[in-house]
Amino acid sequence: MKISIVTPSYNQGSYLEATILSVWNQEGDFDLEHIIVDGNSVDESVNIIKKYDLIYKSGEHIFKCRHFSFKWISEQDQGQSDALNKGFAMSSGEILGWINSDDLYSSPQSLNFIHTAYLAHDADIVLGNLFVIDSFGQLIDTPVLINKMNNDAFQHCLKDILKFDLIMQPSCFFKRYVWESVGIRDYSYIMDWALWIDAYKNGFKFIKINEYIAAYRQQEDAKTIHATIDKNANIKRCEEIISMYKKYSTWCLNRFYYSAYLFLLRASRYRFIGYFVEFLIRIARGVRNKLAIRYKLY
Repeated sequence: MKISIVTPSYNQGSYLEATILSVWNQEGDFDLEHIIVDGNSVDESVNIIKKYDLIYKSGEHIFKCRHFSFKWISEQDQGQSDALNKGFAMSSGEILGWINSDDLYSSPQSLNFIHTAYLAHDADIVLGNLFVIDSFGQLIDTPVLINKMNNDAFQHCLKDILKFDLIMQPSCFFKRYVWESVGIRDYSYIMDWALWIDAYKNGFKFIKINEYIAAYRQQEDAKTIHATIDKNANIKRCEEIISMYKKYSTWCLNRFYYSAYLFLLRASRYRFIGYFVEFLIRIARGVRNKLAIRYKLY
């Protein structure tokens, strides 16, 4: 079995080396392919990629999988979705996954857990648990819903995938034909959620395993974190989420929440009511989170 991992990269040089090593240090009886698709980074990212390309070609790094191959490109792209589709088109693995240039696989056994799960189950998509870390790589004690679920609980919640995204992308992997069937849609923030929805709607089989696979890094330059700080980015993210609800005619608490949130975000750009609107946003977020965590209302 061959696993292909794509790393979309853009100006995350502070974390890229750790990401690369977390892929290259994977151990197991499988072939592994790592592809980095860089979007013409202007920081040290390209130099780091070139450094590891030389290490790969020199045979200096000792790989502990059955066979390893490495490819990379650095060129202008149309964003993360475009980079992912480029990378998967370059790949040759039966199993596909992606790890962003600031995230990590949590142990050298991560991909072996995935490999073993595919051998044991007739699954199209396999996902596991996920740690959350800070910019220094330290664990953050934050609740991650998927970590609390065994496969039975996950299958019960999967029917709500059109209401909220319960799958953590760094710890999720899919057969090549899943990507060939549905692709990565052109979103800036919710391309992973769109992929899970499309896969679910097309009848692909998901399996949840109770192993920690990856670590998602919360740091201020991460796109999802930036979207909570930058008002325009947050507006775009809300617009994408609402467009998904409209596409599938999904009516749920989250649709009303994000519609109200979008309205308040737009209103908060007006200085004379901005502080009041920010106050309303904090209240709305707190109420919504309480309903979701305590009463499982999405």
